[in-house]
Amino acid sequence: MENLNAKTLGLHVAYYRKLHNLTQIQLAEKSEISVRYVSLIETGRLKHYPSMTVLEKLCQALDISMVHLISPFDGIIEENKKGKGSCYDNH
Repeated sequence: MENLNAKTLGLHVAYYRKLHNLTQIQLAEKSEISVRYVSLIETGRLKHYPSMTVLEKLCQALDISMVHLISPFDGIIEENKKGKGSCYDNH
């Protein structure tokens, strides 16, 4: 299985956040992490990969399983490149 890098993880978080019509602020509140940290995760600008605790909080807030969050899935990236629920903008 391919390792999920920080950029891809960020695209997954942003994709599922937007799928649930949440802002970064709302996701931060639901997952009990800072808005700044959500932003760093979504942009792939973290110095260290998020802890399992943070990933679990994000999964719970987004109502998805860990598999959905951390499994490499090029379909999400391809959808974003086509402009469907773009994760490249910073909402």
